Amino acid sequence: MASCHLCWAIGFLLVASAAAKEHMVGESEGWKTPPSKDFYQEWANGKKFVVGDKLVFRYTPSAHSLVEVTEREFQFCTQHDVIEMHYQGHTVIDLDRPGTRSAGSARNGIHIVGGSNGWKLPIDGNSSLFQTWAENKQFVVGDELVFLFTTGVHNVLEVSESQFDACTHSFESKGHFTGPAIVRLSSPGNHYFICGVGQHCERGVKLNITVAPAALDKTHGAVLYESSATTTRGLSSSSSFQIYLLFQLLLFSSSFLYLLL
Repeated sequence: MASCHLCWAIGFLLVASAAAKEHMVGESEGWKTPPSKDFYQEWANGKKFVVGDKLVFRYTPSAHSLVEVTEREFQFCTQHDVIEMHYQGHTVIDLDRPGTRSAGSARNGIHIVGGSNGWKLPIDGNSSLFQTWAENKQFVVGDELVFLFTTGVHNVLEVSESQFDACTHSFESKGHFTGPAIVRLSSPGNHYFICGVGQHCERGVKLNITVAPAALDKTHGAVLYESSATTTRGLSSSSSFQIYLLFQLLLFSSSFLYLLL
Protein backbone atom coordinates (compact mmCIF):
# COMPACT_ATOMS: atom_id res chain seq x y z
CA MET A 1 0.00 0.00 0.00
CA ALA A 2 1.31 3.45 -0.84
CA SER A 3 1.63 5.93 1.99
CA CYS A 4 -1.00 8.60 1.65
CA HIS A 5 0.51 11.74 3.12
CA LEU A 6 -2.01 14.15 1.64
CA CYS A 7 -5.65 13.48 0.92
CA TRP A 8 -8.22 16.01 -0.15
CA ALA A 9 -11.64 16.13 -1.77
CA ILE A 10 -13.11 18.38 -4.41
CA GLY A 11 -16.84 18.52 -5.02
CA PHE A 12 -18.16 19.44 -8.46
CA LEU A 13 -21.77 20.03 -9.46
CA LEU A 14 -22.19 19.09 -13.11
CA VAL A 15 -25.20 20.58 -14.88
CA ALA A 16 -26.56 19.74 -18.28
CA SER A 17 -26.14 22.96 -20.21
CA ALA A 18 -24.22 26.22 -20.13
CA ALA A 19 -21.29 27.78 -21.92
CA ALA A 20 -18.42 25.31 -21.81
CA LYS A 21 -15.01 26.40 -20.56
CA GLU A 22 -11.65 25.06 -19.49
CA HIS A 23 -10.73 24.89 -15.82
CA MET A 24 -7.03 24.93 -15.02
CA VAL A 25 -6.89 22.72 -11.93
CA GLY A 26 -5.09 24.56 -9.16
CA GLU A 27 -4.67 27.67 -11.35
CA SER A 28 -1.04 28.88 -11.11
CA GLU A 29 -0.11 26.10 -8.68
CA GLY A 30 -0.99 23.44 -11.21
CA TRP A 31 -1.23 19.75 -10.24
CA LYS A 32 1.41 19.05 -7.62
CA THR A 33 1.80 18.63 -3.88
CA PRO A 34 -0.49 21.41 -2.60
CA PRO A 35 0.47 24.07 -0.09
CA SER A 36 -2.36 22.84 2.14
CA LYS A 37 -4.53 19.73 2.41
CA ASP A 38 -7.68 21.62 1.40
CA PHE A 39 -6.07 23.57 -1.42
CA TYR A 40 -7.89 21.86 -4.31
CA GLN A 41 -11.22 21.85 -2.49
CA GLU A 42 -10.91 25.57 -1.90
CA TRP A 43 -10.00 26.04 -5.56
CA ALA A 44 -13.23 24.30 -6.60
CA ASN A 45 -15.53 26.09 -4.16
CA GLY A 46 -17.91 28.45 -5.93
CA LYS A 47 -17.07 27.16 -9.39
CA LYS A 48 -19.75 25.81 -11.72
CA PHE A 49 -18.93 22.85 -13.95
CA VAL A 50 -21.10 21.98 -16.95
CA VAL A 51 -21.21 19.33 -19.66
CA GLY A 52 -18.62 20.26 -22.26
CA ASP A 53 -16.20 21.71 -19.74
CA LYS A 54 -12.64 20.45 -19.54
CA LEU A 55 -10.38 19.94 -16.54
CA VAL A 56 -6.77 20.76 -17.41
CA PHE A 57 -4.02 19.26 -15.25
CA ARG A 58 -0.53 20.74 -15.63
CA TYR A 59 2.39 18.97 -13.98
CA THR A 60 6.02 18.02 -14.51
CA PRO A 61 5.97 14.57 -16.17
CA SER A 62 9.34 13.56 -14.73
CA ALA A 63 8.08 14.21 -11.19
CA HIS A 64 4.31 13.67 -11.16
CA SER A 65 1.52 11.80 -12.88
CA LEU A 66 -2.26 11.57 -12.92
CA VAL A 67 -4.00 8.24 -12.38
CA GLU A 68 -7.70 7.39 -12.56
CA VAL A 69 -8.65 4.78 -9.97
CA THR A 70 -11.73 3.01 -8.66
CA GLU A 71 -13.58 4.15 -5.55
CA ARG A 72 -12.09 1.33 -3.49
CA GLU A 73 -8.54 2.18 -4.58
CA PHE A 74 -9.20 5.80 -3.66
CA GLN A 75 -10.66 4.97 -0.25
CA PHE A 76 -7.76 2.71 0.75
CA CYS A 77 -5.02 4.86 -0.78
CA THR A 78 -3.87 2.02 -3.03
CA GLN A 79 -2.92 1.90 -6.68
CA HIS A 80 -2.70 -1.76 -7.60
CA ASP A 81 -5.39 -1.91 -10.29
CA VAL A 82 -5.98 1.48 -11.82
CA ILE A 83 -8.14 2.54 -14.73
CA GLU A 84 -5.97 4.92 -16.69
CA MET A 85 -2.65 6.67 -16.23
CA HIS A 86 -1.45 9.99 -17.60
CA TYR A 87 2.20 11.04 -17.79
CA GLN A 88 2.19 13.70 -20.50
CA GLY A 89 2.44 16.71 -18.19
CA HIS A 90 -0.62 18.33 -19.76
CA THR A 91 -3.71 16.16 -19.27
CA VAL A 92 -7.20 17.24 -20.29
CA ILE A 93 -10.24 15.46 -18.81
CA ASP A 94 -13.47 16.04 -20.76
CA LEU A 95 -16.68 16.42 -18.75
CA ASP A 96 -18.69 15.08 -21.66
CA ARG A 97 -22.08 14.26 -20.17
CA PRO A 98 -24.12 14.08 -16.96
CA GLY A 99 -25.07 10.72 -15.51
CA THR A 100 -23.23 7.45 -15.69
CA ARG A 101 -20.03 7.17 -17.67
CA SER A 102 -19.04 3.52 -17.76
CA ALA A 103 -15.48 2.34 -18.20
CA GLY A 104 -16.61 -1.22 -18.96
CA SER A 105 -14.64 -3.29 -21.43
CA ALA A 106 -13.53 -0.21 -23.31
CA ARG A 107 -10.89 0.35 -20.66
CA ASN A 108 -8.23 -2.23 -20.00
CA GLY A 109 -7.08 -3.30 -16.56
CA ILE A 110 -3.93 -1.39 -15.69
CA HIS A 111 -1.53 -2.87 -13.15
CA ILE A 112 1.31 -0.91 -11.56
CA VAL A 113 3.99 -3.58 -11.26
CA GLY A 114 5.25 -3.87 -7.70
CA GLY A 115 2.66 -1.46 -6.33
CA SER A 116 4.27 1.34 -4.33
CA ASN A 117 7.75 -0.18 -4.76
CA GLY A 118 7.71 0.26 -8.51
CA TRP A 119 10.07 -1.62 -10.83
CA LYS A 120 13.29 -1.36 -8.85
CA LEU A 121 15.25 -3.21 -6.22
CA PRO A 122 12.97 -3.99 -3.26
CA ILE A 123 13.60 -1.53 -0.47
CA ASP A 124 13.50 -4.27 2.17
CA GLY A 125 15.59 -6.72 0.14
CA ASN A 126 12.64 -9.05 -0.38
CA SER A 127 13.59 -10.95 -3.55
CA SER A 128 10.07 -12.37 -3.92
CA LEU A 129 8.34 -8.98 -3.83
CA PHE A 130 7.16 -9.01 -7.44
CA GLN A 131 5.83 -12.56 -7.38
CA THR A 132 4.04 -11.80 -4.11
CA TRP A 133 2.55 -8.70 -5.73
CA ALA A 134 1.24 -10.80 -8.63
CA GLU A 135 -0.42 -13.42 -6.42
CA ASN A 136 -4.22 -13.37 -6.48
CA LYS A 137 -4.26 -10.92 -9.38
CA GLN A 138 -6.03 -11.79 -12.61
CA PHE A 139 -4.33 -10.74 -15.83
CA VAL A 140 -6.21 -10.98 -19.12
CA VAL A 141 -5.44 -10.23 -22.73
CA GLY A 142 -5.75 -6.49 -23.25
CA ASP A 143 -4.54 -5.55 -19.76
CA GLU A 144 -1.53 -3.30 -19.40
CA LEU A 145 1.45 -3.58 -17.07
CA VAL A 146 3.00 -0.29 -15.98
CA PHE A 147 6.66 -0.49 -14.98
CA LEU A 148 7.69 2.61 -13.02
CA PHE A 149 11.45 3.06 -13.09
CA THR A 150 14.14 5.66 -13.65
CA THR A 151 15.46 5.72 -17.21
CA GLY A 152 19.10 4.62 -17.31
CA VAL A 153 18.91 2.95 -13.90
CA HIS A 154 16.57 0.06 -14.74
CA ASN A 155 14.92 -1.48 -17.78
CA VAL A 156 12.35 -4.14 -18.67
CA LEU A 157 13.19 -7.15 -20.83
CA GLU A 158 10.63 -9.65 -22.07
CA VAL A 159 12.33 -13.04 -21.98
CA SER A 160 11.68 -16.78 -22.28
CA GLU A 161 11.09 -19.09 -19.33
CA SER A 162 14.64 -20.46 -19.41
CA GLN A 163 16.09 -16.96 -19.61
CA PHE A 164 13.86 -15.90 -16.73
CA ASP A 165 15.11 -18.77 -14.57
CA ALA A 166 18.75 -18.04 -15.41
CA CYS A 167 18.42 -14.23 -15.38
CA THR A 168 19.80 -13.98 -18.90
CA HIS A 169 18.60 -12.47 -22.15
CA SER A 170 19.47 -12.39 -25.84
CA PHE A 171 19.47 -9.90 -28.69
CA GLU A 172 16.01 -11.17 -29.53
CA SER A 173 14.62 -10.14 -26.15
CA LYS A 174 12.19 -7.25 -26.44
CA GLY A 175 13.37 -4.39 -24.29
CA HIS A 176 11.86 -1.26 -22.76
CA PHE A 177 14.49 1.25 -21.71
CA THR A 178 12.54 4.43 -21.01
CA GLY A 179 10.54 4.72 -17.81
CA PRO A 180 7.73 4.49 -17.22
CA ALA A 181 7.20 1.56 -19.61
CA ILE A 182 3.73 0.30 -20.48
CA VAL A 183 3.43 -3.27 -21.76
CA ARG A 184 0.16 -4.40 -23.28
CA LEU A 185 -0.61 -8.09 -22.72
CA SER A 186 -1.58 -9.17 -26.22
CA SER A 187 -1.55 -12.96 -25.87
CA PRO A 188 -2.59 -15.56 -23.27
CA GLY A 189 -0.12 -17.78 -21.45
CA ASN A 190 2.96 -17.18 -19.34
CA HIS A 191 4.85 -13.91 -19.68
CA TYR A 192 8.30 -13.32 -18.22
CA PHE A 193 9.97 -10.00 -17.42
CA ILE A 194 13.34 -9.17 -15.90
CA CYS A 195 15.51 -6.12 -15.31
CA GLY A 196 18.66 -6.55 -17.39
CA VAL A 197 20.79 -4.06 -15.47
CA GLY A 198 23.64 -5.49 -13.40
CA GLN A 199 22.53 -8.12 -10.90
CA HIS A 200 19.03 -6.68 -10.50
CA CYS A 201 17.33 -9.82 -11.79
CA GLU A 202 19.32 -12.04 -9.44
CA ARG A 203 18.25 -9.75 -6.60
CA GLY A 204 14.57 -10.17 -7.40
CA VAL A 205 13.62 -7.62 -10.07
CA LYS A 206 11.80 -10.21 -12.17
CA LEU A 207 8.15 -11.06 -12.78
CA ASN A 208 6.32 -14.11 -14.12
CA ILE A 209 2.57 -13.86 -14.75
CA THR A 210 -0.10 -15.99 -16.40
CA VAL A 211 -2.44 -14.17 -18.77
CA ALA A 212 -5.97 -15.46 -19.38
CA PRO A 213 -7.80 -15.17 -22.73
CA ALA A 214 -9.94 -12.09 -23.22
CA ALA A 215 -13.08 -14.29 -23.12
CA LEU A 216 -12.39 -14.78 -19.42
CA ASP A 217 -11.98 -11.08 -18.80
CA LYS A 218 -12.96 -9.82 -15.40
CA THR A 219 -15.19 -6.81 -14.86
CA HIS A 220 -12.88 -3.95 -14.05
CA GLY A 221 -14.08 -1.37 -11.58
CA ALA A 222 -15.36 1.63 -13.46
CA VAL A 223 -13.72 4.93 -12.75
CA LEU A 224 -17.12 6.55 -13.02
CA TYR A 225 -20.25 5.10 -11.53
CA GLU A 226 -23.89 6.09 -11.33
CA SER A 227 -25.13 7.77 -8.20
CA SER A 228 -28.65 9.07 -8.74
CA ALA A 229 -30.56 10.57 -11.64
CA THR A 230 -32.20 13.11 -9.37
CA THR A 231 -29.48 14.10 -6.92
CA THR A 232 -29.06 17.54 -8.51
CA ARG A 233 -31.95 19.56 -7.18
CA GLY A 234 -33.94 21.43 -9.82
CA LEU A 235 -32.03 19.86 -12.71
CA SER A 236 -34.05 16.89 -13.90
CA SER A 237 -31.78 16.33 -16.90
CA SER A 238 -28.62 15.94 -14.85
CA SER A 239 -27.31 13.39 -12.41
CA SER A 240 -24.23 12.70 -10.38
CA PHE A 241 -21.23 10.57 -11.00
CA GLN A 242 -17.80 10.31 -9.49
CA ILE A 243 -14.25 10.36 -10.79
CA TYR A 244 -11.38 9.16 -8.65
CA LEU A 245 -7.98 10.49 -9.59
CA LEU A 246 -4.74 9.54 -7.90
CA PHE A 247 -1.85 11.96 -7.82
CA GLN A 248 1.29 9.88 -7.67
CA LEU A 249 4.77 11.10 -6.84
CA LEU A 250 7.57 9.06 -8.36
CA LEU A 251 8.82 8.55 -4.82
CA PHE A 252 5.55 6.65 -4.40
CA SER A 253 4.10 8.71 -1.56
CA SER A 254 0.67 9.37 -2.99
CA SER A 255 -1.91 12.10 -2.71
CA PHE A 256 -5.46 11.86 -3.91
CA LEU A 257 -8.05 13.99 -5.66
CA TYR A 258 -11.70 13.11 -5.38
CA LEU A 259 -14.13 14.60 -7.86
CA LEU A 260 -17.89 14.48 -7.36
CA LEU A 261 -19.73 15.42 -10.53
